[in-house]
Amino acid sequence: SLTSLVAHELAHSWSGNLVTNATWEDFWLNEGHTVYLERRIMEDLYGPEYALMLAELGYQDLMKTMESLGHDHPDTQLKLNLKDRNPDDGMTDISYEKGYLLLRTLEEKVGREKFDAFLNHYFETFRFQTLSTEGWETYAQHHLIKPNDVEIDLAAWLYAPGLPEDHLRVRSAKLRRIDAKLKEFVRI
Repeated sequence: SLTSLVAHELAHSWSGNLVTNATWEDFWLNEGHTVYLERRIMEDLYGPEYALMLAELGYQDLMKTMESLGHDHPDTQLKLNLKDRNPDDGMTDISYEKGYLLLRTLEEKVGREKFDAFLNHYFETFRFQTLSTEGWETYAQHHLIKPNDVEIDLAAWLYAPGLPEDHLRVRSAKLRRIDAKLKEFVRI
């Protein structure tokens, strides 16, 4: 089924069309938010465990990309440096999956109700505008982080390579059961 792809492209109606990244260096703003919204749509359609499986598979892809590039490679940060580079050089799943993981980590820290209010206000505030990573950071600090006394190093998420230690651990019980059955079958 292409439901996930359709959900992703539908989510671009908000993150990408309604609010657009200011430059290709801010590409994560479109794709991280879109993956977050896509997985919320999939959760609504197929349930939380299904969305969790998608998140864990995305996390596995993220780890493979980071291993391939190197965890300290500059292209593993969300705010890209594309000076004198082809923008396609920075278009990896880092923007999609690390961006998603940042948003999902924030949701976990403040709760879904507060995070939904933040997202609704974000899209309303910046509708029909472009936004930079720095603008998003300032907005998030004032409307989510400080009001909810959230402990998170946004600079590490946005401007440093690798994955901060405080990221949400994404684990699917169904995928654990599949792994156990596979080991049982193959007798690894």
